[in-house]
Amino acid sequence: MSKSLQVLAGMTDFSFPEVNTLVEGRETARHKLQQAVQGILNDGSNIDINGKMYECYGTLDESQYSFACKCRPVDDASTRLWLKFYVENDTIHVAKEYQVLHSLQQEPATLSFVPRLVDIQPRKTLNGATCSALLIEMGTSTTFLHIVRGQMEKSSQFSVAHQLSRIVRALECLHSHHFIHGSLNMESILIFDNDKLKFRDLEHATKFNGDVHGCASASVEFQPPEIARRILSDGCEGSDGSSLSAAVPITASYSFDIWSLGIMILKMYSSSKHLDEFNGCDKPADMLKRLADPSFNFERSIALYVPHEDVKDLVRQCLQREPSFRPKIDAILRHPVLQTYEHEMALQLARSTIVVSQRSGLSTAKIRDDKTEYESTPPSLWFFLPPTEIGLDRCLSIDEWVAEMESLLEKKDSCESELEFPLLFMCEASTGFHRPCDSTGPYKSRLSVPLPLISLVVPLVQEAMLFLEAKAILSGDSALHIAQVSGLGQRQWSELIKFYRALEKMVLTTVSSFTLMMLKPLEEMLATGDRKNTHQVMDEVKYLAFTQEKRDYVQSLLEIIATSSATDITAAVSKSNQEWFGLRKCQVEIDDTAVNLCGTRWFCRNHLP
Repeated sequence: MSKSLQVLAGMTDFSFPEVNTLVEGRETARHKLQQAVQGILNDGSNIDINGKMYECYGTLDESQYSFACKCRPVDDASTRLWLKFYVENDTIHVAKEYQVLHSLQQEPATLSFVPRLVDIQPRKTLNGATCSALLIEMGTSTTFLHIVRGQMEKSSQFSVAHQLSRIVRALECLHSHHFIHGSLNMESILIFDNDKLKFRDLEHATKFNGDVHGCASASVEFQPPEIARRILSDGCEGSDGSSLSAAVPITASYSFDIWSLGIMILKMYSSSKHLDEFNGCDKPADMLKRLADPSFNFERSIALYVPHEDVKDLVRQCLQREPSFRPKIDAILRHPVLQTYEHEMALQLARSTIVVSQRSGLSTAKIRDDKTEYESTPPSLWFFLPPTEIGLDRCLSIDEWVAEMESLLEKKDSCESELEFPLLFMCEASTGFHRPCDSTGPYKSRLSVPLPLISLVVPLVQEAMLFLEAKAILSGDSALHIAQVSGLGQRQWSELIKFYRALEKMVLTTVSSFTLMMLKPLEEMLATGDRKNTHQVMDEVKYLAFTQEKRDYVQSLLEIIATSSATDITAAVSKSNQEWFGLRKCQVEIDDTAVNLCGTRWFCRNHLP
């Protein structure tokens, strides 16, 4: 990190001018800076940023607050960067962009969503123009708008969900670090190397509960009603017509971005056409007036453009006029639109894994295209156990588990066979918390999951863990340990946990970022030990595990696992389809408000009604 970045890491040497204190002369300063940067491009001269020389090239790009051009280090022509200049009047906006970029440089995962920050020079003079300079990684010229128009099949919900998933993950990255984007639109995201989507400009990014002073005219169509009302009540249009600001700032909320996300979904379906609701709006202020109208909604565009019912539901949730009614980003991750997409992606991965195994000679299984005849609503709460060669009856440390697994892997590799983990299906009772589950140990299934598919089972295991932990907390006076709740017993439970830790240490069990983002809030709620939070977690896990859509996914996953190991599931399940490896099928009453929940549950003997 350069010296200037180290100085700015705590934002200590950045002085932020008060809003509007430097408005006078801003346009003069911007014109002067524009001429200075254009002169550098015309002359082909190099520019010094903190002692390092860069060659500027291409055309000058202008945004609401900055001027930008392409550049590359004089000593490294292969590196392409983006050099942004801000006039002194707009120091607060370069500070905002710097703050969010700097905060998200610390973790490799977050760099998948924001450009790499290279350097910053808080104060620089170019031919008499005082400015700040920001140097960042440069993406391609392809925006999300181009993707929607050229790569998305709007008639396919899967295609829409694929692109939507990328946006939601990027937005979750910002929100999890307590930033709101503030100007989300179809051109605020660019394609970078390896087809990664990253936010283009973060000049409007604001810390949660910080001050939002207005919006850019270019993103007015995406602004929520509460911002529109504030700007109209005491705001003014900038002299250059590019921004609309409010005299009294509004407190930044994640709900701002959720509304913008809803508009983006509509735009994805309409190929970014001007939405019908804004017909006749000639100026940004006209759009703000429409948005501020209490009776205004987007039902016409939803009906006209969106053919998929699940997506319509998500759009309507995002476009709630009352900010507190809009879902948080983790709730959007759990919405059926994205859940169905993630499940389908997982199944595609599983099928491709089997094909690879067949080609490499590790598997003789064939993927069946016909529908299976076995139970159509199998259990959704799974564990996988250590390979039968090791079992759960020993007492090992985590390091000893690692040694045992490494030894077994070597043996399997030498004989070109696949390492397999027996599956264990858990009782799904969400009442009777004071009663421990019947021992499930004897009911280990004949099904085993091969190592290449283990990552697909891990999310089911994590959901089962949350479910059992919630039951243990809610057992009240009985004070049941999670081992009793599981039915495994204390010693076997302890060995199972150490076994899982060993697999994590060996990096054999990887979890998708989607799953981590979705389950992390629930884990944090359970950690409080609060019963109200625990009841909420229990309800959330029910919606993750017991919907018909999830049962269908589990059935497909079971078929793939069975075909990969040439196991006949129907031979292991009772002919009446009422029992499943020691669990009995029951029907429970579902509340009318519990939309999409399946009434089928699988109970152990201790929890049969």
